[in-house]
Amino acid sequence: MANTQSGPVITEMKVIPVSGHDSMLLNIGGAHSAWFTRNLVVLTDSAGHTGVGEVPGGEVILQTLQEAIPRVIGTEVARMNRLVQQVHLGNQSSGFDAFVGGAWTFELRVNAVAALLGQCLGVPVVELLGPGKQRDAVTVLGYLFYVGDRERTDLPYQSGVQGGHDWYHLRHQKALDRSVVVRLAEAALAKRFPDARITVDPNGAWLLDEAIRLCKGMQRILSYAENPCGAEQGYSGREVMAEFRRATGLPVATNMIATN
Repeated sequence: MANTQSGPVITEMKVIPVSGHDSMLLNIGGAHSAWFTRNLVVLTDSAGHTGVGEVPGGEVILQTLQEAIPRVIGTEVARMNRLVQQVHLGNQSSGFDAFVGGAWTFELRVNAVAALLGQCLGVPVVELLGPGKQRDAVTVLGYLFYVGDRERTDLPYQSGVQGGHDWYHLRHQKALDRSVVVRLAEAALAKRFPDARITVDPNGAWLLDEAIRLCKGMQRILSYAENPCGAEQGYSGREVMAEFRRATGLPVATNMIATN
């Protein structure tokens, strides 16, 4: 016997490009421009629920999402997989740029629709993904990377507030100098994220001696050092990083020194 009952359907889809001052804080992708751009999708269903998703900005992604609206409106929320497949197939018939943009929008559509479905079922979205909720909290890592010199351009980068705590000022200043990167780690830990795990990644730019000098005694600040140094004086990157670890007591990680 066929099931004639239907659940809530999507009645409205809004695509909203947004921008703001860029920052290394809580950023899902890229932090090297004066402004960040994002694309938000806001879905509304016939039961009055609202689901929201977010991906990086850009004209291609914005256009791809806008072109998907006719395929989305009228779809049952519970048929999330079918909806994603329909939009994905539509992107494949478009040009290359639109197809690539569609790949970026996949997670966005899933997040927005999953938010609706979770509300319809009365469960958090995490229960709809994979094997469901696995833990109550997730330990995250504070990843410190360089900031370029904002004074070398007339773009409207923020200058930071002087006179307050170092963290609020330093995170807007150039961090191309070794000592400033270390000061950023100390300031972030002391003020903004006192319980955080923090790492630093100079991309192998430091020589062994200076890496040891900068990181020795930092066990209470750094959880580990990523790519602190690389090959030098005839020794491989693995050998040099091993010596760094012996000298500092800090664990090391790499995605560029010893990846073969």
